[in-house]
Amino acid sequence: MYNLIHTGHMCAALAETGIATWNVEYRSVGDVGGGWPGTGDDVARAVEFVDELAGRYPLDRERVALVGHSAGGHLALWAAKRTRLPVVALAPVSDLRESAQRVGPDGAVARFVGGMPGEQPERYAEASPRELLPLGVRQMLVHGTEDRSRGRAGDARGSAPLRADRPEGPRVAADPPRSAPAPVSNRRLPQGRPSRPCGTACF
Repeated sequence: MYNLIHTGHMCAALAETGIATWNVEYRSVGDVGGGWPGTGDDVARAVEFVDELAGRYPLDRERVALVGHSAGGHLALWAAKRTRLPVVALAPVSDLRESAQRVGPDGAVARFVGGMPGEQPERYAEASPRELLPLGVRQMLVHGTEDRSRGRAGDARGSAPLRADRPEGPRVAADPPRSAPAPVSNRRLPQGRPSRPCGTACF
């Protein structure tokens, strides 16, 4: 089970470059109220918190972006449609219907939505980024070429359809690293004001 620690290292690395970040926790499947729509409600509230942060810190509201990985990538894409903020989605499941049909009723997507597409059509229409196209914002989707959990070798059907939004943003296929990645700091985020007036919400 992933939690705040999973994206915390990325947030810390961004903060060290002077980019303000806030790491978002939300209810997952198994938590009280977790799954759809409760998880979406949590993410919506988290993004609305940007306004409060902008009141406390010198954030430029026009330079805020959403970033998410895996399930968080799906939620970041969903939130981008709602908030009109640019988004970077890392290995997202962006076509919930296709994923549920491919994996089956015991898969993460069907459990998250509360059933298969034929059982919960309205929820899939609300929650799946593909079914919300066009998103109307700049977007970047990043997939590993060896990641087969999202579809065909990183060119997942769950992501490719989002290209219909062009010229909003590219889809990037990342080659597997030839050497071990450099460690990312997990030091505490700097206290006080960010040195640059931009921000990133991490999911």
